Formats: sequence, structure tokens, C-alpha cells
Amino acid sequence: MNMLTLTCLAMASVVLTSCCTTPETAKQSDDNNMRLASEWLHEIRSIKTGDSREDLLRLFQPVGNWSRTTGMFSYRKCRFVCVDVTFDVDDERAHAQPSDKIGAISKPYLDYPPID
Repeated sequence: MNMLTLTCLAMASVVLTSCCTTPETAKQSDDNNMRLASEWLHEIRSIKTGDSREDLLRLFQPVGNWSRTTGMFSYRKCRFVCVDVTFDVDDERAHAQPSDKIGAISKPYLDYPPID
């Protein structure tokens, strides 16, 4: 995971969870945000090439235009954290199957997810 991604996730956590704080609570808030970002990264990084679509959908939801073989997915705990996924499919079925295998998955990035 590169430093830019970590920084972006930490910033998203701060933006999404912060409110006006006093200097005394600012450190506590920063620590909580870093803990949350670390937990999210650990969970997000658990999805990897070779996992099934079913595994992916436990943590992510499809957004925007997608097909059986490609799509953008947003993290269920924060829709601004997205990944692009390509699936390896062995048959010609038109519909996505829970057993479809992830052929490639991008690093997580921050984006406004498309409005469904």
C-alpha cells in the first residue's frame, strides 16, 4: 500500500468523522481516525486476486456501470473508498456468478461513487 493511498484514507476518515474539537480531544480524535483507517485497510487488503465475487461482495458493493467481467465497487463502510475489479469467467453466462474469480483488483482509491 503506497503512502498516498494511506494518506488519502486517513484524510477521508478525518473528513467523514470529525467535528469541532478542543485541543485536548484533537489527539484522541487523530488516534481514533488512524485506528479506523488501519482497520479499513486491513479489511480491504484481505480481498485479493483469486478470491470469489462472493468474497468481494461481503465488503464491497457494485456501483455505476458494470458488467460480469469488470466493475467499480465501493467499500460498504465508506462509499468513497473504491476499487476497480476484473473477473476471470470460464463460461458465457450473461449474469454474474458468486463463484466468478477476481482476475485483477486495483489499489483502493478515493472517489465520489457514481449515483446509482
